[in-house]
Amino acid sequence: MEAGERILVDPRSEQRGTERLEVLDALYDALRREDRFERGLEIVRLRNAAGWLGRPDGRCDEAEMLLRVGQRTEAIALFEQCWEGDKEPWWVANNAGLAFTDASEHEQAVAWLGRGIEVAMAVDDPDHLVAQMCDLRRTSSMLLGRSPDALQREAEAFADRARRRQFANEDRARVITDALVGLETPLVATAMAWFPESEYERALALWPDALERFAGVAYQCYCGAIEVDMRALSSAGVRVSHVARVTVAGLTAHAAALGIDPASASARAGLAAELARLGEATPWPPGRNDRCWCDQPAKYKRCCGAVVADQADLRDTAAAAGMLRRLTTDPQGDVAASRRASSPAGLLAELDQFAEEFRPVPDVPSPELEDEFGDLVSDVFYPWFLELVRGSPDGPLDVVLDQAADVLGHDIVRGSLRRDAAVRLSLAEAFAAEGRPAAASELAESVLAALEDAGEAPDTIELAVAITYLVDVADVEGALQRYRALVADRPGDAGMIGEIAGDALCDRGYALEGLPWLVMALDAALRVKPAARRDVQAALARLRRAWAVAGVEPDQTLIQQAADALGVMTQPPGSRQGAMGGADPS
Repeated sequence: MEAGERILVDPRSEQRGTERLEVLDALYDALRREDRFERGLEIVRLRNAAGWLGRPDGRCDEAEMLLRVGQRTEAIALFEQCWEGDKEPWWVANNAGLAFTDASEHEQAVAWLGRGIEVAMAVDDPDHLVAQMCDLRRTSSMLLGRSPDALQREAEAFADRARRRQFANEDRARVITDALVGLETPLVATAMAWFPESEYERALALWPDALERFAGVAYQCYCGAIEVDMRALSSAGVRVSHVARVTVAGLTAHAAALGIDPASASARAGLAAELARLGEATPWPPGRNDRCWCDQPAKYKRCCGAVVADQADLRDTAAAAGMLRRLTTDPQGDVAASRRASSPAGLLAELDQFAEEFRPVPDVPSPELEDEFGDLVSDVFYPWFLELVRGSPDGPLDVVLDQAADVLGHDIVRGSLRRDAAVRLSLAEAFAAEGRPAAASELAESVLAALEDAGEAPDTIELAVAITYLVDVADVEGALQRYRALVADRPGDAGMIGEIAGDALCDRGYALEGLPWLVMALDAALRVKPAARRDVQAALARLRRAWAVAGVEPDQTLIQQAADALGVMTQPPGSRQGAMGGADPS
């Protein structure tokens, strides 16, 4: 904040235009986080007067600050003005709902969020805000001691349909990608993986994240969804020729042989294709009077063949498949353009553009600038690094570093130790992803040592990820020692470290060693006050998966602690005291 205030009083800042706007916006965010609302009101008015454009109307931020400094009537009036003048009023309602929720004015929050939900649903929620507004409204209603009303129930059903459609589209996109990448024919024959009834619940328990689309879905509805997937793919030119019965044991063995994650869409698609090649898959579609492919004792026409497809799903999937098919068959299309952009010259041009667009102010640190650079590394450089590593599978680390020398030597990278570290750590991730963890570990360790030598403390995530490379090279004991030392040094990040360590150990076949770390992650999520529902649920889901993989009986006491904590989050006012039943999360 001090740096931002210094820039504002610098007379040269008036000529900086866009840069001044960015400083004002960043300063406003910082003041809001620090609860300095009066100064925040002054700064947000300066920002808006300087021409700030955003979603929604910048006056929504001004209205929030008015609310927080006690000018409630003025705040409500300004929110109403924004609502009347905005072509996308659901954004205004969402911001108003957030503001009133933060100010504990839950009556207003429920009203505003209800307005936003209604107008967003009327236009099919183009910005995907209904789920967030629905969650906020449910919480505020509970805190007011109210049961869900008709609008809340309708919104939750709408959000659930949208969520499942999103999961379906993501899952289909992965299947389409696996079927199409590297093929040159416009019509592709592929097989679809399917868990029979005896395996379905077990697969959901083992891989809840990968199969989240089907959480709480009955088996027959699951089969109906697979049927719709196959129709949608076929309508888009990806000809589904077979449906393959996949078991948990078979999928696990197949993935282990290839060194890939059994929960991935690639593993399911690969095993389905192999079963079809071996003649162990069922042709699809069956004849109308043949027995249904899902093993139910019914004709196809009266079972999965009678499923009514969601037209929105079909359109979305057809569009995704059509695009990918074009990319794989048109050498002049976007794939070729993407490859040109990822050439060394293209990458240097990206850095030149970054340097031009984000001219840093001398001697003034800018977290936003570094975030933008991190996005550039993730989106543009990491795919290129993967190609570099693949292109020299047996070459030493120095060979790949030499190939990346122009990037590392660019002024915008060379002039900042943090940016140089970001690029090198991304390259280390590429080595690990391509099955060369020793090189990944060597590179990551050298980067982290350079940061520490320069007095720049590495990020906890960077340190924890570097330790996972030791797990990759089977130095589990060394990794455990390093994880323990990291927790001792940074106890405030124990939950994050536990999550990374637990996932790394479990994913690489050391579930027993990973369990205590996942317990640590759940314990940390429970200790946060107030606890975040999603964090607790995610930590518990990881533990359940690890218990199943390790063949260990779940810790019912820990499960009850999590259930109690989740119950507290949904209690109305006055009911929180004693809700934990005396249980200690530790």
